[in-house]
Amino acid sequence: MGNTNAKADVWPDKALLKWIAKTPDQIGALNANGTYTVKEGDTIWAIGVHFNIKPQVIETVNGIADPYKLQIGTVLKLHIDHSNDKATIEATTPEGKSKTVALTPKDKINPSKKFGEDVAPAAQSKVSQNQADNAKATQTSGTLASNQNTHYQSAPAQKVNNNENLPADVVNMLTYSKVYGGPANISAKDLIINNNVIGQGTADSTGKVTISGNKASITIEGKTSTYNIQDLKKEYYNDKAQQQRINDLINQGNKNNQSN
Repeated sequence: MGNTNAKADVWPDKALLKWIAKTPDQIGALNANGTYTVKEGDTIWAIGVHFNIKPQVIETVNGIADPYKLQIGTVLKLHIDHSNDKATIEATTPEGKSKTVALTPKDKINPSKKFGEDVAPAAQSKVSQNQADNAKATQTSGTLASNQNTHYQSAPAQKVNNNENLPADVVNMLTYSKVYGGPANISAKDLIINNNVIGQGTADSTGKVTISGNKASITIEGKTSTYNIQDLKKEYYNDKAQQQRINDLINQGNKNNQSN
């Protein structure tokens, strides 16, 4: 019995060590009924980005407590009608009954795009011609950082004067995270931070953050959104786990910018 128990802790197949997560553009097609069956290499993040649905919505609806333990063969309760820009979920009521709930634009990662439309940074999928003027998928992060500065002139590190006492780089990251529906929807490996300019390798994912008092604004492709810094802190920087995630993104984004 002792030997049997010992073997239970040993990897049964070395192939398991070669598991590689898929990028959003590698996620498979929907089933005929509009649901999605999890396949090898799938992650909730990639599935969410591929179908333009916030990962946390997928997790909550499907009762996924730990997204790192997603099982192959799991059928996700998502029904997507891409042509009509509609998506529904099968939810269970407290009485145990099943009901269909329609998702709304707030459940999208990118509200300006349809449900079922891949919203990954173009560096991970296809790059449109207008994006190519500023960022190409084949360019290194160093070149992309240079192009970002051409498109958005970065400003020196800012000092923030507000009741939250947050450093400028934190406020910048919180503001960028808000646009993407939370830090979980940002690809750390593609993230590039150059002072107040943050992007993920393409023009349509690159924004410039400006801070004025207790307000932070971000401009992406000519569209500006403004947020209250206190609200951003409550939403994405309110406990140690959230703070660690934001700080990790800042460190990785700066590292990506300096490494090339």
